[in-house]
Amino acid sequence: MTFTKIKHNSLPALDEATKTDLLLASEGAYGSLTDRGYSAEEVHRLPVCHRLASFIVEYLLGKGYEEVDHELGCSGDVPEHSYVTLKNTDQGSEIIIDPTWQQFLPRGKVIANMPKVLMGTRNSVIEQARRFGVDEPTTHIWQKQGFKMTVEQQKRADLEAQQEADRAYKSGAWERFMAQSH
Repeated sequence: MTFTKIKHNSLPALDEATKTDLLLASEGAYGSLTDRGYSAEEVHRLPVCHRLASFIVEYLLGKGYEEVDHELGCSGDVPEHSYVTLKNTDQGSEIIIDPTWQQFLPRGKVIANMPKVLMGTRNSVIEQARRFGVDEPTTHIWQKQGFKMTVEQQKRADLEAQQEADRAYKSGAWERFMAQSH
C-alpha cells in the first residue's frame, strides 16, 4: 500500500509536506498490523486505535513534529477511543488524525470513496463522521476531552491493547465481527 492509495478526507490548509507525513504515518500504522497478519482491507475498521495512534505519534515525533499527542476520547457507548492530535502552527488550529474511525459506523455501512483516515479540525471531523453515518452520541469522542496520554501511559496502553487485539484476532473474533458488519 502506498500513501497515495489511502483514502482520506480533504485536509485543512496544511502544507504538502505535512499532508504527506500524515498519510505516510497512517500507512505505516496500518502496515504495522498487516505485517502481524491483520487484513489490510479491514484494519481501519477494527478497534485497534491504541496501537495505530501510538505508531502515528512515534512517527511524527521522529519526523520532528513537536506538538503531537495521543489523545483519549469517550462517549456514552464508547468508554475509550484513541486518536492523534497535531497542532497546526501555521493556522493555530488542532488537527485530528483518526485511522480507525470506521469502527463506529453502523454495521454493514460501506460507502464508496469513504476515507480510511479521518483528518481535520475537531468540528470538521465530527461533521464528516456524522455525514458518513456515525451517530451523534458517538461523535462526542472527538470533542475536547482534556486527557492526553504521557509517553509511559501510551506505551503501557499500547502493549495491553496489542496483546488483547492479537488474542481476539487469532481466536477468530475479528472474522465473526467483520462478517456481522458487512
